[in-house]
Parts: sequence; structure tokens; C-alpha cells
Amino acid sequence: VAIDYPFLEWHELVNCYSAIGYRLKARDLDSKGYTRDTVFDPVRVVFDYEDRLSAVLYFSEFHADGTSVPPPKHGAGSFWNLRDRFQNAYRLFFQSSERFSATYQTQVFLKHQGELSEEENIALLDLHLATSEILLAEIQRVLAQ
Repeated sequence: VAIDYPFLEWHELVNCYSAIGYRLKARDLDSKGYTRDTVFDPVRVVFDYEDRLSAVLYFSEFHADGTSVPPPKHGAGSFWNLRDRFQNAYRLFFQSSERFSATYQTQVFLKHQGELSEEENIALLDLHLATSEILLAEIQRVLAQ
């Protein structure tokens, strides 16, 4: 479990894990079969790693007021990463900075062998969403002081 901030816009974690040797297998914006009501837009990522290892990552990003930062549909990759960073820098320097507020990102990452069951995936997503909810409540508590 990790909590990261501040970001100005979407921060694509797939690029970070790819840079340290994880190979992207799938990136999914749809939480299939998940019925819990949530304000977060979680991304599920599956990686291959070394010989027989895999990894699952759930992550999302949100503002202090609880609004989600919607994940881009284009996914990861060097081109998209550079494009997004240039867009964010342009907005920061040439557009009103009042439009930007820090965003917070939560993630749950599990390295494993074999395939995870649907129940295990739901448990990981539950952990991710619970972590996000706790962080959001704490951010709002601190900002209200």
C-alpha cells in the first residue's frame, strides 16, 4: 500500500513500474463484477515480472474535495508520458494556476505467482478503496482545521 502526493494532474504509475522491470500485460479501467459504490476511478494493472512472477496494481488519484481525477483511456508508454507532462507544464505556466490543486494517489501492489482468483482481486480492490477513503477523510480533516 502506498500513498503519493502532490501531483498536478494524472500520474500514470504504469510508467514507474515499467521503468524498474515490470512488463505491462493489461491495464483495465473497468472494475468488472465490483458492486461497491465509490467516488474513485480505480485502474487495475497486471504485470509480468521475471520468470514466473506476476503483479497486480490497483491505483487511483483524487483531489482533496473528493473528486476523482479520471484516468486517461490511452494508458501508459513513453509517448503518452511525455505528452502528458508537457501538457501539464504548459497549463501550469501559461494558464491560471487557480485551476490546479494538488492531487493524491493511492495504490495497492501485489507480486505473486500464478493467477489471482476473483475473490483475491476483489479483496485487493477493497483494500485500495478503503485506503483511499481513509486518506481522503484525513486530508479533509486536516484542511478543515
